[in-house]
Amino acid sequence: MQTLATDYSHEQLVDALCAEWDWLCHDDCQDEDLSSDDYRAKMMSLTHSQLIAETGTDEDYTIQEFMNAYS
Repeated sequence: MQTLATDYSHEQLVDALCAEWDWLCHDDCQDEDLSSDDYRAKMMSLTHSQLIAETGTDEDYTIQEFMNAYS
């Protein structure tokens, strides 16, 4: 059974994207980067479809793989 992007809630996607953001910024945070709180606020304002697009997932790197890595 394949996991679909619609199987994840808005909050789950935001949490995973924020975890990815924190991981990406951990060693290479630039002064102009958003803070974790600012990034979360930005993600919260996006629609479900926009959040899915932010994950950068496709048929090669699935939403399930992204969620397993960051949630």
